[in-house]
Amino acid sequence: MGKKNRSKKFEREEKSKVKLKKKQLLPKGQNVTDTTFKVKKIVIREQLKAPSSEEPLSSRKLNVKVDEVHILPLMNVLFSYMCCAMTHINHAIQEDSLLLLDAVLDSYPKLMAHHIHTVLPKFFDMISRLRSDSKPGRMLTVNLGSRLTSVRWRIQVLTRLHKLMSSLSAAVDTGFKDACRTVSVKSEQQHVPLFEGDVNSVCDLPNILQHGSDTSSTTADEKEVLQNYVITLVPLLFETWVEVAPAGYGDDDNSLGEENAALLQCILGIMSYMWKYLKNWEATQLESGTLTLLFRQQSSSDFRQHLMSGFPYSINKLPSSDKREQREHRRNMQLLTKSGVPTALDADCVQQNLALCYLACCLLQPVDSQVSEMVLQYVRKCLESRTVDDAELLPVLRELLSGEAKTWSGVPELLNVVVAVIGRRAKLVHILCELLSRSEISYWQRSPSFKKWIGLLPDELCKEYVPYKVVQAVHQLLSQKNVLLLEQLCHKIHKIIDNLAYITITGTENTLEAKKYLGNSVYWVMNHDRRVAPVIQKHIQNDKLDKELKVHIAQILDLYN
Repeated sequence: MGKKNRSKKFEREEKSKVKLKKKQLLPKGQNVTDTTFKVKKIVIREQLKAPSSEEPLSSRKLNVKVDEVHILPLMNVLFSYMCCAMTHINHAIQEDSLLLLDAVLDSYPKLMAHHIHTVLPKFFDMISRLRSDSKPGRMLTVNLGSRLTSVRWRIQVLTRLHKLMSSLSAAVDTGFKDACRTVSVKSEQQHVPLFEGDVNSVCDLPNILQHGSDTSSTTADEKEVLQNYVITLVPLLFETWVEVAPAGYGDDDNSLGEENAALLQCILGIMSYMWKYLKNWEATQLESGTLTLLFRQQSSSDFRQHLMSGFPYSINKLPSSDKREQREHRRNMQLLTKSGVPTALDADCVQQNLALCYLACCLLQPVDSQVSEMVLQYVRKCLESRTVDDAELLPVLRELLSGEAKTWSGVPELLNVVVAVIGRRAKLVHILCELLSRSEISYWQRSPSFKKWIGLLPDELCKEYVPYKVVQAVHQLLSQKNVLLLEQLCHKIHKIIDNLAYITITGTENTLEAKKYLGNSVYWVMNHDRRVAPVIQKHIQNDKLDKELKVHIAQILDLYN
């Protein structure tokens, strides 16, 4: 009985199990993978270009090309984040904001200059704070929680402000240059090209969302903003310098450390660019000079007391045998380079001293005899030196010879030095050409050295490279019937005509028109002495002379036949 039940139970369990089928093998030839499929490559042409080593790349070796036209709609957002970072409570984020500021300044200086009123107040917050209600204005702050010293932090901030003011000055100069354009119309042309550029390009309308369109109110508002900048920034710059001035400041030893020299360079650069911007703004707005007068009132006394008392400056020279001091010197220079100091510091502080000379000419009116003598003596020393660049001397000479400082007692002697060294300092010709304007020629025409330079102008026209300003200066003097220049031209007109085949006139795009402009001197020479006509007629037969230029000079000669 028991065995039957066990057998039935076993059968039921067996029936309830899943029955597996027997292994079935595939037919021969069907278990082989078929590899006869087609493959098509996906090609992205932009990724085939090898990235330049100078371009900033991401971790995936991708570059970013953001243009001014394309970045313009995003500038407001970018500056909002930048301003938040510049005033952040975390000092590390403030330092990173300066790196972002460097990137924008290097890539989009014009757009940065356009948004200067957005960024400039944030610079004040990074190095100062508002005083109490009883004392208006600002006072310098000390960054206790920062890994940098207060001096090095201010160098970082003021260096960026210096670069920002530089981009603003460049944008203003470009605007003045593009305001006037020469239009040339050919004989077969039926229209005058009043506009240039692509009509489909993006139009920049930065103020389209601002309320109101009254120009006078906008000018008044901008004037008030600039006044606040002068009142706020100038005292901060002087306070910054007073805090780091060396112990023996103003005595016989006026040597500075690297940090002091870098900070002085930033302060003087900011003041110089600010002065130029205020003068340009007043010229465009037809203002009576209230902003520049305010700048002088805010800075002249402190400038004379705190900055000119140590003039001229120099940097401490380290002894070559002391290796510890040499290591410290290299370390300081590396840190200053990371701080954003734009150029290597000169041991003689030439940039700083020339900037002091420029500001002394602009701000100290009237000036005392001691300061004027120091400035003129230093400028004469730089003119006679062969190591000082002409570009650094031009702003100072422009103020001394054509600005308010031209009435200083030692300026005529300085002009003698300029004329004496002009042979090896070609860029100084631009300064003397500027003196030929109607307001300056009456002042300098009695100077013997200036007359001597006028007599040397025909020799300048015989050189291989001639600035266009020299051509304009010659034409202006000829229109005034300058006898000295006319007599010298009569003796050298044949050399000038021969040189027209080889001459290169710099500072202009249309070389042929500039040569024609120079060829117009034949008219004045013929008017002065017609006996030179056969000489001119002979030398315009030169085969290497341009045919159109030959015809132009021949037509001038025909006027006297």
